[in-house]
Amino acid sequence: MNIIRNISIAGLFLITQLAATLYLPSLPSLIQTFHTNASCLMLIVSINFAGYAVGQLFWGTLSDYAGRKVTLLLSLLLFVLSIYTVTLATSFTYFATCLAIVGFIVAAFTSVGNALLKDLFGKHMGKIIAYLGVLMATGPAFAPALGAHLLHWFDWRAPFYFLATMGTGILLGLMFTLKETLEKPTAAHTEKHLLHTIKSILTNPDFLLFTLTLSLIFGILFAFLQTSPFIFIKHFKYSLTTYGYIGFATTFTYALGTIYNALRQHIVGPKKILTQGITLTVIGAAMACVTVLLPGQHLVLMIIALAFLMLGVGFVIPVGKIGAMQSIEGHAGVTASLMKCIQTLGCVAATGIASLLHSTTTVLPIFGFFLLLTVMAWGIMRYAKK
Repeated sequence: MNIIRNISIAGLFLITQLAATLYLPSLPSLIQTFHTNASCLMLIVSINFAGYAVGQLFWGTLSDYAGRKVTLLLSLLLFVLSIYTVTLATSFTYFATCLAIVGFIVAAFTSVGNALLKDLFGKHMGKIIAYLGVLMATGPAFAPALGAHLLHWFDWRAPFYFLATMGTGILLGLMFTLKETLEKPTAAHTEKHLLHTIKSILTNPDFLLFTLTLSLIFGILFAFLQTSPFIFIKHFKYSLTTYGYIGFATTFTYALGTIYNALRQHIVGPKKILTQGITLTVIGAAMACVTVLLPGQHLVLMIIALAFLMLGVGFVIPVGKIGAMQSIEGHAGVTASLMKCIQTLGCVAATGIASLLHSTTTVLPIFGFFLLLTVMAWGIMRYAKK
């Protein structure tokens, strides 16, 4: 039974990645479907993550009061229902509203999921999160190819049917195998006590270091995933299927970074891996900017640059979560909620700005923006070492 439980918990983390990436290859084709433009469609990612950010403040804290299991089962049921409502969209406004709701609900899977891991595995949570990071990296790695093929074989609704089916399987798995892990729900805690807890978390230096750098680098990941269909399909003029394979090649190094993290973070320490990851992202973003400035199209150089960028992202994201969660004793639900909320707000800002910087003639502003974010992350890391 524990095997089914653990697979279902792993599925919770994976589906958060797929829910934000599987539909991205269909965005260019929805321009005609919803009678809108590329910039508006790219804002869909920001809208989705805005709902996700708000949800982080709700679900993790709710699980500290109501319990982990009931919170997860409720959110999974609502997720499946909300995904089916997306497939009924006939206008851009309806589509965007539904995805904001989906984002709000999906927030439960990671905020409550991280608290659940701390309940189940205690001091070994860091190692578990590191290995889950490898699994979650497969989302951005194969989602472009899978989403592109689902779109090619069926239509834009197919990725959402896939997510609904996966969500139903996880719901059934947890319903019959997960036991409540919160021994003493904090329902008796007052609002004053909750505010004091939030203040103590937000003033913890290590929590801020890991969470702020995580927020910036997570923003780069999804700003890249958001803009990559337009970069490779619209700018470089590659086919939908070719884009899927290129997207896999560039994000595969993200998975390699998470594997390195899983193998080394308990040996060299989270802060050292954080520094290594930020350095790699700076190198990758700088290489991408230089490649765009070269005359002609240099796809191989661009893929190499993005490989460095995504490798660094793979280093930072899992270790950022580990460091943030381990910096606070107790209050796992509130800690996870605050961490994920700050992480997601960085993503909302990054994807929103990237959509405004999008141009059909040059992609230099987008890669320049990535470089700026990595330099900011490096600055935070250097300041924390003083």
